[in-house]
Amino acid sequence: MKRQVLTCALTLALGLSLGQSAFAVSGPLQTPLKVTYIYTVDANGALYVHFQAGAMPGCYGNAGGYLLTGNTFFKEIYAQLLMMVSNGGIQAAVIYTQNTPTNNWGDCTITGISLQPQ
Repeated sequence: MKRQVLTCALTLALGLSLGQSAFAVSGPLQTPLKVTYIYTVDANGALYVHFQAGAMPGCYGNAGGYLLTGNTFFKEIYAQLLMMVSNGGIQAAVIYTQNTPTNNWGDCTITGISLQPQ
């Protein structure tokens, strides 16, 4: 009986994880990763951030997504982005959540930046 319950629980967990439409990924390491533009989207302060082509595969233009103010590390990530802009880029990778593809800015949400200074 315990084995059946465990099997059922594992099957349910697997089904739930496969059924989700969003998942976290890390973009390729770019040397340097450059921010090409930052656009303030709304009064809540959400930002659309666009990097060079290929920085965010599967996202809008393979290069951009939203940085939401609800992100616990919004201020830290924003500071990293501004530092990257002021330095002309840095060796780094974008960590993001890929949402259901719509071919729009909302395809991805930036959750972090993995800085790897040389």
